[in-house]
Amino acid sequence: MADQSAPPVRLVPFPLPLPEAWIEPLSALRSDARTLRMILSSSPPPQVPLGRADLEEWVRRRQQDTGAVFQAAVTDGLPIGFVLAVSATQDPSGRLEVGLALEVAARGRGLGHAVLGLLIAALPPEPGLIARVRVDNGPALALFHAAGFRPIGREVTTTPQDPGPVDVDVLACW
Repeated sequence: MADQSAPPVRLVPFPLPLPEAWIEPLSALRSDARTLRMILSSSPPPQVPLGRADLEEWVRRRQQDTGAVFQAAVTDGLPIGFVLAVSATQDPSGRLEVGLALEVAARGRGLGHAVLGLLIAALPPEPGLIARVRVDNGPALALFHAAGFRPIGREVTTTPQDPGPVDVDVLACW
């Protein structure tokens, strides 16, 4: 449930070219090593803040994913995060894999619940959704459980941010 002091949040398609005011918050989000670890990013953290060209290339790549939903989570006209839903290649039922990332300042204020709710409402109810969440990411596990996701398995994966294997809970909804 969104906190009374949290500003309203909405999901919008990423505009290209990116507005100038979006560059700094998106660069900070895409450069935060902890965020990249928690979202199981396959990209290592950049050594320098990302510029417009790098960020726009990232948006273009995500927008080209077949059947993907990739949108910015926005409050007061500025991005505070993003959501993604893509075909889950490892799921034979055809469910969509969903994920989200919020900037550090937006966490713990109920905005994750609002953003996930908006994403779920925008997606078709069939064939369902899955999420892969690190077992050491308590806030994300609580968020997905509150949205009705339930554990269906556990996997071990690797990321450029971690020195060894990472345990991941696989959660499903619908």
